This record gives sequence, structure tokens and C-alpha cells, in this order.
Amino acid sequence: MEAGTIQLTNSLKSLFRETAQQLKGSQRRQFMAKVVKELGMGGQTQAERELGWNRGTIRKGMQELTTGIPIKDGYIGTLKRSQLILSLQCDRHRRRLG
Repeated sequence: MEAGTIQLTNSLKSLFRETAQQLKGSQRRQFMAKVVKELGMGGQTQAERELGWNRGTIRKGMQELTTGIPIKDGYIGTLKRSQLILSLQCDRHRRRLG
């Protein structure tokens, strides 16, 4: 176990997983980030390994906690995913024609 990390019992793991599954969007990410902060040093790695949580999702939650501003779901940067996919499809089509 890494220095500064908390030992997660099976009951805590179940509680954290079930709670995260019941939440959606920003609330879920911020809950995950709060758990990771409480785990201490190496918490992101521990949560990924023992809880199956995605580190990118945890980082997004950390950013939301730090700024106090929820990040809108389904966005990559300033483009919506659907806009990004459409843009990539148009680029591919232009390359075939050109």
C-alpha cells in the first residue's frame, strides 16, 4: 500500500461504487473526486484499481470541485461530441474528393 492511502474494506468499496452508480453527471464526478481526496496521496490510482473508476472522470470531478463550475456533459472542449463527429466525417469526405 502506498504512503498516505486509506485501506478500503469490501463494504466501503461497495458503498462507494453503489453511490457513484446512483448519481449522474457532475454530481457523480464530484462525489468520486471527494472520495479520492479523502483517500490521500495516490488516491486516483487506488480508486482506478480498486473501484474501477476512470481517472479522466476523476480529474474532471477534481476540476469541478476546484472551480465550483460543473462541466457540461457530452462536450469535448467547446464542441459537442455530435458536432465533432460530423466535422470529422466532413473532413474525411473532402479528402476522398480532393
